[in-house]
Formats: sequence, C-alpha cells, structure tokens
Amino acid sequence: MDRDIIRGYWPLYEDGAPVRIGDKVEGAIVPMEVEGVEVYVAATTVIGDCDHLHLEPGERVKRVGDAPADALCLCKNFDGGIEIRHLAGDLLDWHIVIDGERVGVSNKARSRIAEALDLCASKRRLLPGVVWPEVDGEPVVPGDVLWDDMGCRHEVSDVKFTAGFATAVEMESGDVWVSMDDLTRTNPKPEPEPGPDSWERLEEDTRKDVYDYWSCQDVDCEDCPAEVNGKDPMQRYGTVSCSRAKDLDILARAKALSGVTDDE
Repeated sequence: MDRDIIRGYWPLYEDGAPVRIGDKVEGAIVPMEVEGVEVYVAATTVIGDCDHLHLEPGERVKRVGDAPADALCLCKNFDGGIEIRHLAGDLLDWHIVIDGERVGVSNKARSRIAEALDLCASKRRLLPGVVWPEVDGEPVVPGDVLWDDMGCRHEVSDVKFTAGFATAVEMESGDVWVSMDDLTRTNPKPEPEPGPDSWERLEEDTRKDVYDYWSCQDVDCEDCPAEVNGKDPMQRYGTVSCSRAKDLDILARAKALSGVTDDE
C-alpha cells in the first residue's frame, strides 16, 4: 500500500502526528471530540461531536491545551535547540511530566522533539486499527476511477471513517453499496473484436440504454468516450440528443451489414 498517498489525506496535528478518532481537538468555535474522518478530492473533513473542521490540503489540526497557564514551557530557542521558559497560556498545547512537575510544550518545541525521537510525519505509518480500502492492491482515494464486472465506470467521491474505524467508499453517482470486491482499476469490458460488425452484436446493442451503448455511464459529456475524429455522437449525426444519435448509428450499422449505400 502506498503510505505516502494515504498520509496526504489523513488529518495531522501541527507536529505531524496523526489525529486519532476519539481525540479532543480545537474546533472552529469550541473544542470537540473527533468522531469520524471524511476524505474528499479537495479537502478532508474532521467530524466532531459538536463541530466539523474542513481542512484544505496541508492544513493541520490544533490540539486542545491541557497545561496550566502558569507552567514552565519547553520552547524552541533561537539556536534551534530546546529551552524552558514561561509562555502565554494560549500557546501551551500539551504537557509532559519532568521530576513530578507538569511542563507545557509549545508547537515548535513539539516538532523539534518529534524530529529528535524520529517521530516526524515523513516516517509515520497509518494509525493502528485503520483499514484503508484497496482495489487491486492500491489504496482507494477520491478521484479514482474504478470499474465493476459489468464494465460500468465508477468515480470515487469520498472515503469515510467513523468510530470503530468502519469504512465507507462513496461514488459520484451515489453507488454507496458497490462491493469493493467487485471493483477493478482496469475496465473489464472487452474491446470490440477486429473485423466487420455482426447482426448478433447489432441486436444486442439495440437493447442497451443510451449510456451503455456509448459506454458513457457516469462520464461527463466533455470526456465523451464515443468521440470519433474529435466529434461526439450528436456532432457526427447532427442530432440534439445522444439517444437520437444512437438510433441513427444503429441504422447506419444495419445498412452497412446489408450492403446498402446512402444512394440506395
């Protein structure tokens, strides 16, 4: 599994440590307990018991401070090392105990400590207990295009994690219940065999709806897979709908199979 891809989506604290479901974090207004994580294409949402955080790429989560305001604090000094001094209460995020005394730890000092202990984000792995969905041995992330065994195309809209680390993968078309075991990254629909058309294939294609006929289920029109020489079906046949273009394409194929030309 490509851990770098996953780390790009999972929410992290300012020191690079991963947010855990059940943690207490700073919400947009008040502290909140993390109940779930929803991963989308352009953002990650941390779901809380009383608030939600919508994180843009690279944005970090703040911890809830628990060190007393008058505590001495481990801080990063100008030489890049660590020193102990008093800081304002709102800069104390968490504490450690030294010789029985609680000592606050600032954000910058925490990053320095994480580096010294080899705990920086670049060396972290996925949280224990979190099972990220996979297809064909690769992690599923928003924007992935997957195919089912019927040759239908599905684009991943988001990946959700909830308390207990249950996982749900949603598609753009709302196919929430598509089994991951039935999906692949390669379109299993066989390409048309080389050579002339056949009456059997024509009869089979006539029964298809317009989306299956043009193989454009869940595909945006600007990405039309049925373009020929840069023209989509409506442009090729001069119609106002792909459904009408399908009828004319069936007719053209039938004429070709019968050996009928446009002059006849």
